Amino acid sequence: MLHQALISILIGTGISLVAFVPILIHQFRRYGKPSPGRMTLIFTNFVYITAVIAYTIFPVPSLSREDCADTSHMLVLDPTEYFRDMAHQFAGQSVTTVLTSWAMLQMLLNIALFVPLGFYARRLLRLRPWPSILLGFGASLLIETTQYTGNWFLARCQYRVADVNDLLTNTLGAALGVLATNIIPRLSDSPEKLETQAGKPREVTRGRRLLALLIDVWWVILINLIGLGLITAVSLVIMARDPSLKPRVEQAFNSYGSITLTALNVCYVIVAMSGRLGVSPGSGTAHLAWVDASGNLAGRRHSFVMGACLIIAQLWGSRVGSWSSIGDAMLVLEALSVLFTPRGLIGKLMGLQLVDSRTLEPEPAPRRA
Repeated sequence: MLHQALISILIGTGISLVAFVPILIHQFRRYGKPSPGRMTLIFTNFVYITAVIAYTIFPVPSLSREDCADTSHMLVLDPTEYFRDMAHQFAGQSVTTVLTSWAMLQMLLNIALFVPLGFYARRLLRLRPWPSILLGFGASLLIETTQYTGNWFLARCQYRVADVNDLLTNTLGAALGVLATNIIPRLSDSPEKLETQAGKPREVTRGRRLLALLIDVWWVILINLIGLGLITAVSLVIMARDPSLKPRVEQAFNSYGSITLTALNVCYVIVAMSGRLGVSPGSGTAHLAWVDASGNLAGRRHSFVMGACLIIAQLWGSRVGSWSSIGDAMLVLEALSVLFTPRGLIGKLMGLQLVDSRTLEPEPAPRRA
């Protein structure tokens, strides 16, 4: 059981790390700022989902023909059978013995397993009480069906008991989770209230600039991975059709791979500079804008310098690959300098100020002829 808990925490944490930036982007766009409370709900929900899967499906045992010879006892449809067995087993024993028995503990664990589901259904999915309880019933029914069919016939045979009592105790757990929302304090305001504050300007902090840089890094990595994946896929298709071309394909991959990635990053910089504010996608998502001493927009100038550093850093596979270390050094220094000032090293050297873009007046709409 401890092993499954640790695996659930590790996998849930991994999913949270992968999903962090997309969720961050969503919250900046919907709420105007990140909501730590809702992020906590989302990330703990990832851990919870992996825990439910781990406890109800895994581990999958190695099943022999003898194990699969008779599975008639693996389906329990009588809701009173469990309690009749307990009454027969513990007849004449003390209440303490019954309450501390494995059978009682198993029933309590089945209830506890679905308490978080009812809680998340109310707080995260914003469902009403009865739909939240029905969601718990449906999730439990799906689990019991999965167990009855041997993971939808992927396993050699059924290896866990599909019990209607589990369906009842799980649903009870979901109902208790719904009731718990009336006791447990909220970690954040409701999404509706957060949305009403989305247009409110906020202080430009180092943390906010770091989040903007993180979003930019995420976009660059995503673009490079897609580009590298397409190049690799094309190379594999060519080599599969004509294996004799393998040396030439590998040479072309080494020669033009970095050039292709550099071209993709040039497109990224051009897209950043083409917007009204001229800032990177990360800064735009975080509602940040660059202005000069006169208050004029200076995002394109800053994006040009940052983009130049990024493109130079991509030259590692070309004839001027030694220059890439300069670009890498500038990007690292910029990230480190943000720990001390939101403007960063480049913004400070250029004499620019970083402001909340919501404080700037939008451009007037063009007049119709």
